[in-house]
Amino acid sequence: MRILGTIVLGFLFLIAFGAFFLFQSVTGYPGDTEAVVSTLRAADVRTATLDTLEAQLTEKVRAEAEDPVFAEFALSQSRQVIDQVITDEWFYSTIGQAHRGLVDFLESGTDKVRIDLTETKDRLRRMLWEAGRHGVEVCDAVGGDRACYDSARDLQRTLEVYRRQVDATMAGVPDTVNLTWLLTRGGVEPGAVEGSSELAEAREGLQRLAMVRWAGLGALLLLLGLIVLVNMRSLPRMMVNAGIVLALASAVYLGAVSALSAWLGDAMEEKVAAERAEAASQGEPEFGHVAAGRVVTEVFSRMTGRATVPVSILLIGGLGLLGGGIALHIVRRRRKQPKVRTVPPPPPFAGPMPPGYYPPAAQ
Repeated sequence: MRILGTIVLGFLFLIAFGAFFLFQSVTGYPGDTEAVVSTLRAADVRTATLDTLEAQLTEKVRAEAEDPVFAEFALSQSRQVIDQVITDEWFYSTIGQAHRGLVDFLESGTDKVRIDLTETKDRLRRMLWEAGRHGVEVCDAVGGDRACYDSARDLQRTLEVYRRQVDATMAGVPDTVNLTWLLTRGGVEPGAVEGSSELAEAREGLQRLAMVRWAGLGALLLLLGLIVLVNMRSLPRMMVNAGIVLALASAVYLGAVSALSAWLGDAMEEKVAAERAEAASQGEPEFGHVAAGRVVTEVFSRMTGRATVPVSILLIGGLGLLGGGIALHIVRRRRKQPKVRTVPPPPPFAGPMPPGYYPPAAQ
């Protein structure tokens, strides 16, 4: 009966263990700023963002180019300028601040994070203007179809058009990033989303998720406690059975998560390849589809693997319990074995018995 109870409880523990840690990983990931930022960094979202900004600028400049040669020269300098202003450290730290502000608002209702981009936009605008001015100065050197300095008025008009195009591109970037802008994409006054029904539902959902996590943890501890209670009569047996159940559940979870991550990764790579081919056939830029695929792949991989470290620790702990139970069983078994008393052989001649000699028992 004890063996049957241990098997049934162990099977239930195996199922509950996998469900709890998978649920914990998936639901805990969106609120972890460090995990989200590291995912975006691994997916190289900054490069895709700068590619998008460069593509928008290129589209505006080429669409209304007063001088195609000047336009191409100015655009050739634009990416270097963008890289200098929007650095890797600044980009991901800004994303981290915005994400932390969003999480804090959902948890406590305080929209307190304001990320001012005005200075960054102004610096980028000035450097792009400078690149255009430099393009005017070297217009002859890059092989223009006309004598640049003989058409100063036209070049001045060209430079003014270019600056208007830069300003139009910068106008699409918000001056301040905060929760309101993130949720509504601009155009709404701060405080307009605090009383919305969607926000109330989101907060209620977070509370329910927290309750489910605690309930799942309680169920795991209860099942493990029942396994211990069923095998309480023997400490070595209790340690061995609890160790087997814990180690088996941890190993199954790690194997299943590894297989799931590999399968999702392959599926997403195939989807990204198909979207890239479709974008190329329609003449659309590929980098957006590639970046989206990288982000989704990294999110699934890191989301499902968030519990790898604690589960690995539990696996080691289970193996330790198993080994300790076996060792304790061996020690106790040896202690219970009776000691064999050796009897010296009888003396070869009559006389007093030597010390330590005990005559054999009578038959």
